[in-house]
Amino acid sequence: MLDVYSKKSTFSPIFIGNNVFIGICSIMMPGTKIGDNSIVAAGSVVKGDFPDDVVIGGNPARVISSLDEYYTKNLPRVLSVTKNRSRREQIIEHVSEL
Repeated sequence: MLDVYSKKSTFSPIFIGNNVFIGICSIMMPGTKIGDNSIVAAGSVVKGDFPDDVVIGGNPARVISSLDEYYTKNLPRVLSVTKNRSRREQIIEHVSEL
């Protein structure tokens, strides 16, 4: 039997841009580059070069959408809380409307 994997490792820098959110349990493989203002979905296995302003996810990770598309798609779920009512009441009301 060959000792193919014994005492061998791969090293390469990982570059993460500014204002990047990385979800829990994501794995960044050596040589990965993530652009500014991006989101990495939880549990993603990321390898390769990714541009600015994208949502990345999956195994292997790929570009799911642009940030603009993600914002537009989720706009109905966004809640702006006002100070004159309890936050809890506003959240319950908003969720029941969805």
